[in-house]
Amino acid sequence: MKIYYINGYKGNNSNKPKILSDILNEDINHVVYDYDKNNLKEIYEKVKDADLIIGSSTGAYLIRDFCFNNSVPLISINPVINIKETFNKIGVPVPEIPEHNFRKNIQELVLVTEDDELIDYKDTIKLLNNVKSFEDGGHRFKNLERVKDDILEFIKFIY
Repeated sequence: MKIYYINGYKGNNSNKPKILSDILNEDINHVVYDYDKNNLKEIYEKVKDADLIIGSSTGAYLIRDFCFNNSVPLISINPVINIKETFNKIGVPVPEIPEHNFRKNIQELVLVTEDDELIDYKDTIKLLNNVKSFEDGGHRFKNLERVKDDILEFIKFIY
């Protein structure tokens, strides 16, 4: 199975791909989104053969339309749902990327933490389907290993 991980803002050195690789016992290809270069088209090209994409935070936001248009299942980890609001909170210019229509139905597992300091998990639950919430972990989703059963169940369901 070809699995790709798309990082969030400043997540270039994230340990999530390694943790997810251990959980799934599969290689995870970390495709780095460079916010300074805004290399979204390059990302789409790199993941065109994906069987599954995992996006964290802004990475989940960025890859959503690709997943919809190409029927690729998505696992979203604390996904950004309002790019302008989130980037304003962290005091960073909003990247020039397309707005999303979240009403698009895609095969997706959404993992959120209730103590996320950037994104209100309740808004995510209202907007997206198949959301699993966890009490703690913050925006970086500490203790990601605890979602193993949820991820494996999702993959079993879609394949």
